[in-house]
Amino acid sequence: MENRGLLFIPDISGFSRFVNAVELEHSRFIIQQLLEVLITANDSGLQISEIEGDAILFYKFGEPVALSALYTQVEKMFRAFHQYLVAYDHRKICQCKACISAVDLTVKVITHHGEFTPLRVQQFEKLIGKDVIVAHQLLKNDIPQHEYWLVTKDLHRQPAELTQWMQWHISSKETASGEISFHYTQLGPLKNEIPKPSIPQELAKKTKMLSVSRDYDVDIKTLCYEVCPQCQSPKDKKNGHIHNSKQNHHCHDCGRQFVQCCEQYLISNDKCGLIERILMERISLRGICRAVGVTLKWLLGFLIQCFESLPDHLHVQPVSCTRDVLIQRLEVEADELASFVQKKAHKQWVWIAMDAKTRQVIAFHVGDRSHKSAEHLWATIPHAYCQYGTFYTDQYVVYERVIPAAQHRAISKLARKTNHIERFNNTLRQRVSRLVRDTLSFSKKLANHIGAIKLFICHYNLTRAVV
Repeated sequence: MENRGLLFIPDISGFSRFVNAVELEHSRFIIQQLLEVLITANDSGLQISEIEGDAILFYKFGEPVALSALYTQVEKMFRAFHQYLVAYDHRKICQCKACISAVDLTVKVITHHGEFTPLRVQQFEKLIGKDVIVAHQLLKNDIPQHEYWLVTKDLHRQPAELTQWMQWHISSKETASGEISFHYTQLGPLKNEIPKPSIPQELAKKTKMLSVSRDYDVDIKTLCYEVCPQCQSPKDKKNGHIHNSKQNHHCHDCGRQFVQCCEQYLISNDKCGLIERILMERISLRGICRAVGVTLKWLLGFLIQCFESLPDHLHVQPVSCTRDVLIQRLEVEADELASFVQKKAHKQWVWIAMDAKTRQVIAFHVGDRSHKSAEHLWATIPHAYCQYGTFYTDQYVVYERVIPAAQHRAISKLARKTNHIERFNNTLRQRVSRLVRDTLSFSKKLANHIGAIKLFICHYNLTRAVV
């Protein structure tokens, strides 16, 4: 049992919306304090593997923990989390969006028992294993509320009511490892039991006031009327409306166009999840803006965040082997797909390698159609495939220079050994609008082009490929 144990992940719900739409300095401080509160509330001997932005990955090797003991730990973290928020909301003075909306944050907890092992690289240590990926996949589910406790079947052996208000629900999630069933219960009723912070007797009848002052080195006319943000001139005229119907102004002195009273709108977690799913379909960015009601500038920023969070391993699952199989072959299909950036003269070939059995995309590279690009693709293929796999490709000569002759099979399409990757190329063109042959949704930047392809491949490996 030394490689089996508990994975315990408290995750802050509303983190992405909170960080993206409020002042960074105060939001960073609040999130830091909340993560420290969760760590301090750990009294079950859980060890920290890593802090993942809005979540903490705890683990503990050993037999499955009793459900009552798990609930005690979950309850303590949940109470400590919201007690801090209530106290912070009561004593805050700053009226920025971060401090005002902090009280809307909440926490959900994922508990899963499985097999994993620590991996140490220099001074860094990280957990690896299929169950680590499963636990993180369970964070993305269809549970409507965002403050709950999720327990997988290995831990939920006795679905007894731990408290009077607790009600268990059964659900499941389809992952690359198969269907994962789980139980969950809402933690919202616990907030009703959190006491309000006490008010000192001498302050009970007093009202908290806030006074803010600022000096302006301008005359009263400039201060009270609309002024240009560039030259501070009050001389402007109305100049139509921008894309979201706000009044546009044109400065007489410097020619700057501007909008007065710009407001920043918060994007909910539900809408962010909807946008993530829409990005997997062949819809242009401006089409997503019209359908969902967000600005193109915000959507591009959200898209960059999605690209930067993608893992280099593409969510490739290790190949499983049943006990009845004595010898198993690793077969890989490789092919290239034509695309372009900015204009059709700037060709960018998408090199793809796919496991013929699991249909997982194990590696890809975007570049020209030269021997150097083939070497880049070979360098990103997992070591087990490079050492033991058999590679089926078309008769393009660069493959013969990169893949060892004993592992390479150059065939024609009539042999039907590359039909799976040919079909995946068709799927890419149907689902990624940037790859459609005659399209107006082509990429203007190579980095975004690669990111969009990588985003779909990671989604495909997680949801579509069968291991």
